[in-house]
Amino acid sequence: MPRQVSAQGLGSQEVPWVRVVIAENAVLRTDDPRTGELQARGEQVIARCRGARLSAADVNVRHLAALVGSSRDVGVVREREPSDRTVILTLDIAMVDDYFSGVAILHAAMDSEHATRSGRRRGFGVISPNGALVAMTFIDVNGIDVETDVTVLAKEWRRRGPASVVRAAASLALLGEGAERFCTGGSEHNVASLAASLRVGYETDEMWLTFRPPAR
Repeated sequence: MPRQVSAQGLGSQEVPWVRVVIAENAVLRTDDPRTGELQARGEQVIARCRGARLSAADVNVRHLAALVGSSRDVGVVREREPSDRTVILTLDIAMVDDYFSGVAILHAAMDSEHATRSGRRRGFGVISPNGALVAMTFIDVNGIDVETDVTVLAKEWRRRGPASVVRAAASLALLGEGAERFCTGGSEHNVASLAASLRVGYETDEMWLTFRPPAR
């Protein structure tokens, strides 16, 4: 059964439940007062993940444009179209086992719906000189709020810049369409993803802990 940690279950303090999760694990922000109570109960922190934000007012457009311009060294960057569905799914399934995954950051293989552009879901990618899709990012759009769902990078292109390029392209495009608040996140251990976010201009503003109860 899913375990719900509530204010009632951890004392009298009126703190709303942040998230209900599966597999008997609980996910709380590091500044949630209930973290200390869970640790006192003998629960272990088994994963840490971060959240990062960027506001339109803080976007350095010239810097993002320079990042996108650097794509000439790795390929062509453009928004994905419905006709790209097959190559999107191919790259995703090839890399799905490499995702940092857990209760708080779970990524399953995409299906056709998630690989297709819509008004509320946008995708951007980098095409290498040989025509292969080597990097892509998908963004969920909700009015002026946008959130990165997933960024995928082919193994052989790691540490060569495409992840930053594709994120910069997505940010510029959505900024031009009126987006004001950008959100992303990921595992604390995914150093490359964090570096790409920082290059685009995101700042980490929260950390989340996944707790596992002691064995019974």
